[in-house]
Amino acid sequence: MPDIKAISEELASYGVTRYYRCDTRQLFGHAGTVGRADCKGRTLQRVRLTRDKSLHVVKNVTTGQKNPAIHLPDTGSLKIMLDDYALPDFENLKREIMRAHQQARSVAIHCVTAVELVFAVSALREAGALSGDRIEHGSVISDQMIPLLRSTGITLVTQPNFIAEKGDQYISDVDTSEHQDLYRTRSLLDAGIPVGGSTDAPFGNPDPWKAMTAAVSRQTLGGRTLGQQEQVTPEVALQLFTSPADDPGGSSRNIEVGCSADLCLLNRPWHSARLRLKQEDVITTVCAGKIIWAAG
Repeated sequence: MPDIKAISEELASYGVTRYYRCDTRQLFGHAGTVGRADCKGRTLQRVRLTRDKSLHVVKNVTTGQKNPAIHLPDTGSLKIMLDDYALPDFENLKREIMRAHQQARSVAIHCVTAVELVFAVSALREAGALSGDRIEHGSVISDQMIPLLRSTGITLVTQPNFIAEKGDQYISDVDTSEHQDLYRTRSLLDAGIPVGGSTDAPFGNPDPWKAMTAAVSRQTLGGRTLGQQEQVTPEVALQLFTSPADDPGGSSRNIEVGCSADLCLLNRPWHSARLRLKQEDVITTVCAGKIIWAAG
């Protein structure tokens, strides 16, 4: 297992107060380990887990500690991995989605190719969508798929940071006609499709500010622009990463009197910070009303 405490502290320095554990290769054998780490206070953030068919709700564990910063993970959506070289039986996938819905469990379907997306959306259309259902990645979305996505009412959780991190490779390896289809944001929002932001760490850089910068600029590391029509404002980029964990792509959480504070403070006003979108501007991170990180 990785050093959970070090990872959690790094995320706190970015202003992160909650994260999803979505990597099936690491998660499904280690849900208990993640829970124990939280009980020991090694994870500073609130944690939400995706699950497979075998993962039950993580039970509360009595720790004997009176520490309000200790957060037990809760289980979120049913994670479904698709591989267009070995797609599951279509009827079985429909039944799997419907069983999750019968348990009031949404689904999170991993789609990185056009074929996987068509397969997933078709299954969701026939099974019926539940609030919270989402497509993860949606790496390639054609113009023709946008109305179908909208008709299902599902959310798209995307990784704009990959435009920066892998954009030069995409420009080289992906057909020019498909460049506009990569990691869409603006066109989905304009079509009324909810969009949430993700970094896909550890496969992407875990700094959400870098992902926001990429959503705004659509600049690759080599300085080229990929999908200029998908650029969004800094305010929209921020909203991608401030929606509730159980409703990615929904309305940003509000700061209100009486609510348990989950927020980060910046060292400058927003009118200045929006021009930078830098992690270095974070000076304090508060989770569940407790300071979990402060700049030295």
